[in-house]
Amino acid sequence: MIVPEESAEKRPRRLAPGPSADPFDSENPRDSVGPPPSYNEMASTSAPTVVSSPTIIDRDHKTRPPPDLEDGPRNAYGYGYAQEGAGPSASYYTPMSSAMAATSFSSPGAAVLQSLSRPPPQELTFPPFDPMFLVASGKNLDKGFPQTPPPTRSHPHPFITHDVNELDWLGFLSEMRMAGSLTEKDVSRSNVPFISIVPFIGWASSYGIQQFMKSRKGQNVLKVIEKWNHHFFEPRRMRVLLLKGHTKLNRESEAAGATLHYPTPSQVFASIPEGDSTFRLFIVSIE
Repeated sequence: MIVPEESAEKRPRRLAPGPSADPFDSENPRDSVGPPPSYNEMASTSAPTVVSSPTIIDRDHKTRPPPDLEDGPRNAYGYGYAQEGAGPSASYYTPMSSAMAATSFSSPGAAVLQSLSRPPPQELTFPPFDPMFLVASGKNLDKGFPQTPPPTRSHPHPFITHDVNELDWLGFLSEMRMAGSLTEKDVSRSNVPFISIVPFIGWASSYGIQQFMKSRKGQNVLKVIEKWNHHFFEPRRMRVLLLKGHTKLNRESEAAGATLHYPTPSQVFASIPEGDSTFRLFIVSIE
């Protein structure tokens, strides 16, 4: 991640709207996501897997430690800059209650519902912060994002000042990954009977169909993001944006009087080549 130097001319900018062509190669996701669903709708889905010891898998499928365990800056295709003076990854989060920690082990789904229904503390002031982001772990959204807080030079980390604990963030990332993954029904549909007689052709065709299905899962992921924005992040004066290359895929915020600190070209776009199609998950501040 590239963090710009402070400037008197720095001011929030809105991203230009994306091209009319759909980034998901289907109907425009911003027009079809619909209103954010109730957090209770989660109960009908399988519970997300919460990972307690996160690692980063880069584009070459190599395991790397979280940003606080690796020194030095990284480029736009890594994970930005490590937080200066950061300790263990747990120091990125606001502390969680013992009851919530116990719930996470007995029922991960219940822990996510707890996150979505928990009001933010009234005493917090929610100071603004510079945009921060994670890079997707794969070409499609089925690989999800690194299960670690987005790197930032802000100290303390904005998750601490905005009431985001470890189970909140990992539950959100897990539900996003589930929404972008193929179900057993999808995999079954990809096995085309009439061409599976020839092993290689059958395998290649199934693989191609599965890749196509994965590319169409973006709308499901956007619905998860909008649900969490509505019930969790916006009450904490934050918003999550999904970008593909230079194109923002979310709808505009419906928060009354919201002023979003959108990422600007000097922060990100100068490092992203034209034609880039990498998914990035931004967390921005709302004032």
